[in-house]
Amino acid sequence: MFLKNAREYMTRSLSITTRLTLFYTVATTLLLVLIVVSLYWVMTNLLYQSEHQLLSDEVDILENIVEKKRYNISDLNQKIKEIPPILDSSVYDHYIRIVNDKRQIITETDNMTNYLQGADFLNQPAQKTKTSVWWKASDETHYLLMQSPVLLDRDGKDPWVIQIALDVSFQRDIIKKYRSKLMAGLFIGTFCALFIGYGIARRSLRRLNELTETTKTITVTSLHKRIDPTLWPNELRALRMSFNQMLDRIEDSFSRLTQLSGDLAHELRIPINNLIMETGVVLSRALSINEYKNTLESNLEEANRISQIIENLLFLARAENPNLDIQKNYIYIEEEISIVLDFYQALIDEKNINVSYSGSGIILANSNMFRRLFSNLLSNALKYTSSGGFISFEIKNNSDTLKVIFRDTGCGISNEHLPKIFNRFYRVDNARSSIQGGTGLGLAIVKSIVDLHQGFIEVSSQIGRGTTFLIYFPK
Repeated sequence: MFLKNAREYMTRSLSITTRLTLFYTVATTLLLVLIVVSLYWVMTNLLYQSEHQLLSDEVDILENIVEKKRYNISDLNQKIKEIPPILDSSVYDHYIRIVNDKRQIITETDNMTNYLQGADFLNQPAQKTKTSVWWKASDETHYLLMQSPVLLDRDGKDPWVIQIALDVSFQRDIIKKYRSKLMAGLFIGTFCALFIGYGIARRSLRRLNELTETTKTITVTSLHKRIDPTLWPNELRALRMSFNQMLDRIEDSFSRLTQLSGDLAHELRIPINNLIMETGVVLSRALSINEYKNTLESNLEEANRISQIIENLLFLARAENPNLDIQKNYIYIEEEISIVLDFYQALIDEKNINVSYSGSGIILANSNMFRRLFSNLLSNALKYTSSGGFISFEIKNNSDTLKVIFRDTGCGISNEHLPKIFNRFYRVDNARSSIQGGTGLGLAIVKSIVDLHQGFIEVSSQIGRGTTFLIYFPK
């Protein structure tokens, strides 16, 4: 629970820079602690092993001396007392004692009893092998004590005992000073890690600060600004690319919205001006009943045109809603095409155009939207296909897709216009489209319906030979 609350507090209250600094400092401190502990352990073990080895080697030498001089106590005493002066240049102080089988002291180094008073280990019976112990005297002097039996008889009974005391206070002082220096180094290392970690965190987040500053400066008039891709770390390049791509989408959407506003104003201005002008003429002078009737018919036509534009725009607005839930049922594609052809049959006969469809297929879709899709394609083709031309719907089933191929033998579209024909209010030939009653929204609606059904549409065309639409729907 504590760790959970601490994590929530850090996430809520601490900045990324602070969290990175703390993480870097903690990680560095743990590494330094591991290094310090390892160095301390290696040094102390080397000192301890060297001290034990020194006493063990000296015991071996003393065993040899005792075996040779045990019957000449004076020589033994001289030999024993010669050893500490030999080591006067050493950092170690030795104290040696020889005890016979009756626990009587045969010989010992001067003042050994005084220095080692209270060392109960030396008063204990010797074991069969060498034994040692660390001991601290009342005057804070540290010793390494060792006892070793000297088997002078083959039966091993009542051995003599060699007792050695090694003053290791100097080494303990070295260890203490070394420990203090290691702790100081650990403290300094942690302190440095804190400042270095803060510097690294600030430098690492500099690009995020740059992103923040760039975001603050972006307005409607500066949507063209982008984040400079140079010197960005690999971890943040994806963020930089995503941000620039977001700006691309925003700029594109804003440009389209601006263009849509202009196109909408242009499309509505003409019929509204016509309504105002004709109404003004009617009000300015007296007219006959037939003239009033013609004016009203003209006004109704312009009103219907405005209503159609508004209806199409509302449909496109609803289609772009990501939460739009359309009702879908399994429909037969050929039946929907047949219904649309029946509706346009009179116009088809009037223009003497041959229209056909082939193939069949079932798809989960909205029936009304599909009829509107095929109606827009057919209506558009009828406008630009000459008398005696040909229009066809072809349905093909694949394993995972259903493809509808729509062809006409109309006037065709040049390559420069093909990428834009699905844009709102876009017309290849404005004058001709206006005369024929087009609003430039038909193909935009077709594209929206295809998108709503998770499909995609392709178009190809040749001037004078016609246009082909390929529409793919997932099954």
